[in-house]
Order: sequence, then C-alpha cells, then structure tokens
Amino acid sequence: MRINQIIACTQLHISSENQNIIYFPERVLSLKLISSPISLDEYTNLRSLTLIQCHFDHLVQLPSCLSRLCIQNTNLPASNLKFILENSTLINVQLKLYHKLNFLPSMLNIDQNFSNIEYLTINYISLNDMIDLLQYTRKLKYLHISLFG
Repeated sequence: MRINQIIACTQLHISSENQNIIYFPERVLSLKLISSPISLDEYTNLRSLTLIQCHFDHLVQLPSCLSRLCIQNTNLPASNLKFILENSTLINVQLKLYHKLNFLPSMLNIDQNFSNIEYLTINYISLNDMIDLLQYTRKLKYLHISLFG
C-alpha cells in the first residue's frame, strides 16, 4: 500500500524487458524497452523513449510530449526514419544502429515543415546521405556521426 502511494506521487523512469508495466503510465517520464515495444497510448507524459532491439514497425504514433528518442540495435527502414524526422516534438534523436542508414530525400513530404531535431547522433551513414539529411535538419545544434565506407 505504501509503495503504491509513493509511486502515485512520483515521476517514474522505467527500464523493462517485459511488456507488463502497470504502474501509472501517465506518470512515466522516461521509458527504456528491450525486445518488443508496447502501446504507448497511455504514456501521456513520456519525454524520453529508448528502444533496444525492438521492431519499430509496431509504433503508429509517438507520445505528444516525447522530446528524446534513442533506437539501438535494430533495423530501421526508411519509412521509420521518415516517421522520426517528421515528428514535431522530437529534439534529441540517437540512432545507434549496426547497419548503414540510408536517407532518401524523396521519402519526405515536400510540404512538410523541416525537422525540429536539434541534437542528432547517427552511426553508419554515408557522407552523401548525411549531406542530404542536413538539408532537412535546419535546427540542428549538435551532430555526432560515424561515417559508413
């Protein structure tokens, strides 16, 4: 009973390998998931999300307050990169992948506003893809990349 009262009055930062997180999802500020993403609909105050070895395809939308996204050890198709870049709330994006990231300017909506990302970390991207990506991330203040090839 006392633990439930403490949790109810506290902002939470959760790291989990399982999908059964039942403690007040609206109080969670930071979430780190391993293997399978969960529905994030109830995480209305989520500010930071880390996905490790997750299939990112299952996410239809990110929480409206999310400002930091870290994706590690996963295959990130171009459609998911588009989804990330076109998200208006993301400020800090870290793509720690173990495959070459391909950026195609044609995948973005021409009418879409430029990305709001200010802090970007990407490993394994070609110089040409990075140059194309920089044209879309005009608010960028910090960039850390590892070039591919």
